[in-house]
Amino acid sequence: WQDDIQPKRSITLGEEQVLRFHGNRSHSDHFKLLDMNGNSILIGARNIVYNLSLDEMTENREQRVEWYPSDHHRDTCLVKGKSENDCQNYIRVLARVSDEEMLICGTNAYNPLCRRYVTNGTVLQVQREYSGKGMSPYNPNHNSTAVFSDGELYAGTVSDFSGLDPLIYKNPLKTEQYDFKQLNAPNFVSSVAE
Repeated sequence: WQDDIQPKRSITLGEEQVLRFHGNRSHSDHFKLLDMNGNSILIGARNIVYNLSLDEMTENREQRVEWYPSDHHRDTCLVKGKSENDCQNYIRVLARVSDEEMLICGTNAYNPLCRRYVTNGTVLQVQREYSGKGMSPYNPNHNSTAVFSDGELYAGTVSDFSGLDPLIYKNPLKTEQYDFKQLNAPNFVSSVAE
């Protein structure tokens, strides 16, 4: 595995340039496709959920969700030896609970958090914030997956700061901690609802 490889964000077909989206060019965003709905996609990134039009690959800025870690969480992350880049909130989980409600979870400076957002038309407001441990990874580089089905979030991620204890989670159930008979070094890449 090569860590420093940059993903290809555009291709050229003859002389015609294909539309592309760069995100923030000053740092790595660790993009993750979270949701595809009709003609738009929601991309999780560093402190942001981008809402992109598939037609023009342009961002709908009115529907952008920005969520930065608190100073306390960022400072605690730095004290634990992580870099400023690591101590951000990389959005890794998004689930549409209903037409008016979304669940969003992020790494939150190595202290995973989730939020329930409600909308009253076009404005998203935080309804509730709670621990995201077991639902979101601590590190944006950890492979994880989550799917929302039948009113429940199912997640495959890690349960600790070190990333050494994988788990499958559905509140209140989860796999046993450090039981390698249940999960032995899995690499969670995707999930689907039946």
